[in-house]
Amino acid sequence: MKNIIILMVLFAAIAFSCRKTDNYALKPFVENNKWGFIDNDKKIVLAAKYDNVLPFSEGLAPVMLNNKWGFINQAGNELVLPLKYEKAGIFSEGLAMVCLNGKWGFIDKKGDEVIPAEKFDYVANFSEGYALIKKGRFYGFIDKKGKVCVDLKYDLAWSFVADRAKVFQNLRYGFIDKNGKEIIPIKYDYISCENHGVYLVRQNNVWKFISLSGAELVTLNYDFVDEVDELGMYKVSKDGKFGFIDKEAKEIVLLKYDYIDDFSKGIAMVGNKGLYGLIDRSGREVLPLQYDGISFLNETDIVVEKNGLITVLDAQGNNWVYDEGNEGSVPDLFDPQISYNWKKIGDQQWLTQNVRAKVPDSKYSKEYGGFYSWETAQKVCPQGWKIPSVDDWELLIENLPNDNLFLELTGTDENSLNILPGGFYMNKNDRNAGMENIGAYFWTSTERDKQAVSFWVDNISEELKFFETNKQNLRNVRCVKE
Repeated sequence: MKNIIILMVLFAAIAFSCRKTDNYALKPFVENNKWGFIDNDKKIVLAAKYDNVLPFSEGLAPVMLNNKWGFINQAGNELVLPLKYEKAGIFSEGLAMVCLNGKWGFIDKKGDEVIPAEKFDYVANFSEGYALIKKGRFYGFIDKKGKVCVDLKYDLAWSFVADRAKVFQNLRYGFIDKNGKEIIPIKYDYISCENHGVYLVRQNNVWKFISLSGAELVTLNYDFVDEVDELGMYKVSKDGKFGFIDKEAKEIVLLKYDYIDDFSKGIAMVGNKGLYGLIDRSGREVLPLQYDGISFLNETDIVVEKNGLITVLDAQGNNWVYDEGNEGSVPDLFDPQISYNWKKIGDQQWLTQNVRAKVPDSKYSKEYGGFYSWETAQKVCPQGWKIPSVDDWELLIENLPNDNLFLELTGTDENSLNILPGGFYMNKNDRNAGMENIGAYFWTSTERDKQAVSFWVDNISEELKFFETNKQNLRNVRCVKE
């Protein structure tokens, strides 16, 4: 049987930061339950000996051993900053957040406590010279000397970007400057991130576009407005019909559809009276609304279903019918408008896409699909399909036709399973996925010692691994035919 590494990985309460890290620094890897670092050629530079690590940033990386965090340089000298902290974060603007006795502060690269870990219940990395802090139930901001520059009076706040920070107070949103002055009045029920110089806001169930200065630009006469993408397209609905507008509130796609999806690679799926087609950003119907279901096979090919017949349309408009014995598609358990492609490998039938069911207490990503706890994962496979056991995964690997197992699983051609490195969430309250772009993590149905076994496709070492982990983690799901 082809080798599969079995290990157990213990992750700290702090997930990988979403702040920018060193692009050409060493990268984390795991071996025999311990973490180390490799270079861009995937050669081991620092041997795996730590219980957990975070990425290098500004020349240093946080590492954990025996439940204590410290910092190493790329030579691996852990005495750069000793292992003594309960938690730690990466360096940002010359300082790193650290926790002692349940309180947070900041240290510099010499290890000096520039802001002692004595009184803050939460801190975020420094951004534009200011750090978000929390004391009790309120949030505010400090400078690099630890001076409170924006009073702790907000129920929630975000770090400064472009000299402004989003804040939440008394169930309303707004923006403040670095002196705490309101740039955008704290009066909105909802406010988006800035998009091409415009904010989308809602106040008393009325949607509007406002400028960066807070001036109201236009009132939007819609029941719902949803920001779509970086090009400034917004999905809108009124009286049960959907369309798209641009940031000038011009209707690009008329409100005439019962269903409309987000744009992806310049096209969006739309539906009326149970039939579906595709439109481009100008609103032109590039595929007529005549299909019972549509899904994307890859970047150029589209799977359509009509009267029970499954067909693939390629980039040239040619089509061919699936061999029902070797590959096909199956509808989502909860949403008939979602379908999954499958292929036969050996005697098994496997989904070639992650489950995308949107269910309570889960996370969702357009690129990586759904992330579920172990209990929820047992209930999201399509009818007649199941969560694979460790034995199922091992049989799949045994039957893969190529000796390069990593490429067989992660490739995007018709012979692979299209596995993407979506990472995972520690729990349903996590805001950002940890280990994204480092590996793909899938649940199995197998339990061990009150934990569940996860299957890991490691993008760093290009190895395939099993390990036991907490059932509350949120991970992707692939299904196998019962």
